[in-house]
Amino acid sequence: MIHAPAPSCARFTPRRVLFGLPSAALTACAILLAASWGEARAELFGPRTDFPTGSHPLFVAAGRANADGTLDLAVANRGGNSVSVLLGNGAGGFGSADDFATGPAATGVALGDLNGDGALDLAVANEGGNSVSTLLGDGTGGFGPPASFATGTAPSAVAMADLNRDGKLDLAVVNQGSNTISVLLGNGAGAFGPKSDGSTGNQPTFVAIADLNADGNLDLVAANSGDNSVSVLNGDGAGGFATRTDFATGSAPRAVAIADVNGDGTLDLAVANEGSNSVSVLGGAAGGFGPISDLPAGSRPSFVAIGDLNGDGHPDVVATNEGDNNVSALLLNGAGAVIIRQDFATGSAPRAVAVTDLNADGTLDLTVVNEGSNSVSVLLNSGQPVAVLPSVPATAFAFGPMTPNPGLGAVRIPFALARETHVRLHVLDGLGRSIAVLADGLFPPGPHEVIWNSRGGGGSVPAGIYFVCCQAGGNTFVRRLAMLR
Repeated sequence: MIHAPAPSCARFTPRRVLFGLPSAALTACAILLAASWGEARAELFGPRTDFPTGSHPLFVAAGRANADGTLDLAVANRGGNSVSVLLGNGAGGFGSADDFATGPAATGVALGDLNGDGALDLAVANEGGNSVSTLLGDGTGGFGPPASFATGTAPSAVAMADLNRDGKLDLAVVNQGSNTISVLLGNGAGAFGPKSDGSTGNQPTFVAIADLNADGNLDLVAANSGDNSVSVLNGDGAGGFATRTDFATGSAPRAVAIADVNGDGTLDLAVANEGSNSVSVLGGAAGGFGPISDLPAGSRPSFVAIGDLNGDGHPDVVATNEGDNNVSALLLNGAGAVIIRQDFATGSAPRAVAVTDLNADGTLDLTVVNEGSNSVSVLLNSGQPVAVLPSVPATAFAFGPMTPNPGLGAVRIPFALARETHVRLHVLDGLGRSIAVLADGLFPPGPHEVIWNSRGGGGSVPAGIYFVCCQAGGNTFVRRLAMLR
């Protein structure tokens, strides 16, 4: 840790700050940091196991399609105009896929009992048919022929819930081509009435449902990839929805997940931003949603899901990185900040992930759908403690060490705070120019970790020497980082 008294890294001169202290002082700083930041890591998930699906799968949902009590998978195949059903064995494995016909270009799927017979049914968004198809289940893992209902133009996702509180499941379908959400109210027998459309932002790609304002009515959220926003439509409890309110996200948001990420008792939004390689966390409040933080993801994150991955009682975030062929597990500290990020290999072009307990061991597993390799990847939770981070002494501040250094891709940047502090963490090039802001906000006391994905100025940074600048509590701390290519 190099302590530079200047309050701004904008005036930072790399050579003077890095080498202005004698080597003995540098060594002492390094020893102090090593003592104040101890951790033991294990891999959160084991290696993947792949199972074939239909052509160009885009979405996966998990549920009990037969009566054996284990979780099964339903996969929407855009290229195959079908949904693949894979029956689980209860240990995290799956049998061969049975494909059932849908409408043209199936892009999303949801599971629920649409006709009240106790068996799960399927609802599938058909991008090429401007429709949603329902396939009624027989309770043994089989499904009947599709019945189609009109939606808006180019539907890309479907969600299922009782939107009008009549005890029957309804559908919300987001339409990328007409910038709308179509609401179809169910009759309890597997059929639906005519659609009612609500306006969204530009090019919506995903829809999620929850009671966002705690009024007892379900609300809708759409991720708008064309205008860097999410649209919130508050429900009236009768199947109607108010005019949308839009909230800013990162670039090209593709999906949204809902949970209380920061532990304040209100629901928050986590948004996967394909264009800015991040997950935006928007905090819920009486007036809507405001920014909490942008969490680092890999290249082109196309989907986001939330669950307590390491069993610490705090929700964590999972993002599929289409450009890296992997999935990022972001372990959070209960206040919306990342403690640790771990990346795990998937198949080619991962598009969506389901977070469920596939082998009934009490831990959450991942099922990732891979469009490029026509498969789903199953990653079982290891159940091992991922990180043991010590409590911070009342007067301690720690920054680093960063790992790996030299780095090739993602670099872990840890710091610890004695008290709630505003932290600005950014990366400078060899000329002292800021090229990436990694954190800029209020952090609670305790250990934290930020991941830099070695990107800045709109692309991956070249090999060279960089400097990570941490401004906290009126002080400025700088560390040297070498990047290889």
